[in-house]
Amino acid sequence: MNEMMGWKWLMSAMPYGTPWRERRRLFQRHFHPSQAKAYQPTQIESIHKMIVRLFEEPEDFMGITRQ
Repeated sequence: MNEMMGWKWLMSAMPYGTPWRERRRLFQRHFHPSQAKAYQPTQIESIHKMIVRLFEEPEDFMGITRQ
């Protein structure tokens, strides 16, 4: 089913083995709690843009906050 859907790459749908371990290692490296600070500048920039959009278009609150 995963192959038919094109989800062969999806870690949660992979059988345990070497490809799964490689992906898990990469996932751990980039999404470990100690890496949170690395993403902070991007998050702050996005929040600033969102605040400006909310100020300009408060009626589109749901659309802006879903991005």
